[in-house]
Amino acid sequence: MPEILINVGGSVIRTDARVMNDSAILDKASLLAITDDVLAHFDAISAAVGDNWFPCGSAYLHVDGRSDLIKVIKKEGRKDGQFYRLGPLRASAVYRGGFDVHIDHPRRTATEGQSLNIEQPLVDLLSKHLVLYNVRTSVQTWID
Repeated sequence: MPEILINVGGSVIRTDARVMNDSAILDKASLLAITDDVLAHFDAISAAVGDNWFPCGSAYLHVDGRSDLIKVIKKEGRKDGQFYRLGPLRASAVYRGGFDVHIDHPRRTATEGQSLNIEQPLVDLLSKHLVLYNVRTSVQTWID
């Protein structure tokens, strides 16, 4: 299937023709392709951030427990304690309802592991990809 580029909220994302209609179905292959594209931006984000790791914190998606994203992660992924894992995605049920979904990215330094300047752009891009599959998400952040 031919690859196409789409501008979503100011970010250019790579996808294919399946998402150009309302019947796009999120499956394991699509989800792993999405995460590959998101993580392909890691080096550019890290270079732009440089040593400016502050603020220290985390970013993640909050989604409804009945969303297609959670269905795919639970069905195709593996259970690991309180988490469901599929590729670099890690989902866990939360007390307020729904699931929080983190994307594990490379950590070359300790500060990259907790830099909101690195995590938030990755999670924003993941959210922009998922909207093409009609998956509603809320980008959440917290600062240490």
